[in-house]
Amino acid sequence: MGKEIITITGALGSGKTVVGKAVAQQLAAPYYSTGDMQRALAAQKGMTTLELNQLAEKEPSIDHEIDGMTEKLAAENERCVFDSRLAWHFVPYSFKCYLQVHDKIAAQRIFGDTRRKSEKYASVEEAYQGLVDRKASETRRFADLYGVDLGNLENYDLVVDTSVATPEAVAEIVADCFHKWLAGKDFPKLWASPKALFPTRAPAEGEPGPIRVTDRDGYHLTVAGHAALSEAIRQGKELVSYEPAPGGAETSEAFISEWENAHGFKFFARPFEG
Repeated sequence: MGKEIITITGALGSGKTVVGKAVAQQLAAPYYSTGDMQRALAAQKGMTTLELNQLAEKEPSIDHEIDGMTEKLAAENERCVFDSRLAWHFVPYSFKCYLQVHDKIAAQRIFGDTRRKSEKYASVEEAYQGLVDRKASETRRFADLYGVDLGNLENYDLVVDTSVATPEAVAEIVADCFHKWLAGKDFPKLWASPKALFPTRAPAEGEPGPIRVTDRDGYHLTVAGHAALSEAIRQGKELVSYEPAPGGAETSEAFISEWENAHGFKFFARPFEG
């Protein structure tokens, strides 16, 4: 049997650290975080993480140092979990997981996270702008250095939206799919909370069949499988799998409000509010 390594990457504020530690605990495996390395380095230099990212755009040695540590740790361990932006790229034989999160929720999480000593913000709005700026910085840097696109979901074996799901539920899905991957079994690639999948039909118009979803501006719009989605909410499922669908779907306040009233919850935002 080969190495059993999970690499977890994803959007800023998606919960990589909490999920990564939970998965490592479930698997009784060592946990490594390059984010911790970056934050420690930023603190040593008296910088914010964004400022360190911007410096790294001019000084590639910062990234190369961290990337070299990742490759070394992967070589030394038969089983481990990486919480890392690029470990999936440097450990290509790993089980590659990507965690999604809506920017609005990510900003709230980052603003409320007291552990981020090098990332202090005066408001959620400021955290949101810092998140957008840092994401743009990292996207440019990694494209220039390695020719990779972090947001390309084709790079990964598993994609889980953490916007409306507990870290424990996400960790269970990651561990379960990892075991199936090791055994050579099929498993669904795309997962999200049913309360993060926006309807494009009224509750009474739900159709049978698998849940199929298209993404628009960071929101997941359900284009088929409303009956299955409704049942998942009623059963209290934290995460459901779905299939990708072509774009072009639209929703409305009427559909969303009817859906909320029928299922007794409120969505975190509205797709048409920007």
